[in-house]
Amino acid sequence: MNPIYLDWNATTPPLPEVIDAVAASSRRCWGNPSSVHAIGSAARRELEDARERVASLLGRPAFDVVFTSGGTES
Repeated sequence: MNPIYLDWNATTPPLPEVIDAVAASSRRCWGNPSSVHAIGSAARRELEDARERVASLLGRPAFDVVFTSGGTES
């Protein structure tokens, strides 16, 4: 019997392309973006690039895009 998932409001399964993109980013820029060392700076650049891309898709300035740790914090 296949399970029926009814909690789509809480989370949805990611597309394979999303999993690939997250894995690639995690291999490339795994540092704390708030750190001042080179690895953290690379992660900060990756984060800011993502912010710019999301803002562009939404037709908004980058400062309107805020990343949080999850739905409760949002």
